[in-house]
Amino acid sequence: MGDRIGLDLAYAQSDSLYFDTVSSTLYVAGTHSVSDVMIDLFKLPEGQLRTTERYKLAKEAFDRIKPSGLVGHSLGASIISMIAEDEPHARTVFRAYSRPAFTWTESDPRVTSSRYYGDPISMGDRAATSSLHLGNPHAY
Repeated sequence: MGDRIGLDLAYAQSDSLYFDTVSSTLYVAGTHSVSDVMIDLFKLPEGQLRTTERYKLAKEAFDRIKPSGLVGHSLGASIISMIAEDEPHARTVFRAYSRPAFTWTESDPRVTSSRYYGDPISMGDRAATSSLHLGNPHAY
């Protein structure tokens, strides 16, 4: 299964998580509720993402499943990046799409970050590989 399908399925779940058993990949959706907007506005800029229910649910799923891959979009990309920080010895590949972050270089070689030119949400993620996309620049 591709990342696009996995993320679409994560967005369809009430907990914003989808696990693909075939690829052993856990997908974490981005912002799609009012409470997520509050996280984006207040918790994320203050560095308090780990205190949110979204982070705790994803971290619990990660600990329980031990996936070989972890993929996130937008808010979900910030969540998986924090899980990567918290799990330095995990043999997991982390893929972040349109991550709202301010970075110059990726501090963890297991994390790859991608963004589209013109995306205002991820424009501070200078560690990301940027590419051109016709359509919504905040897509995945």
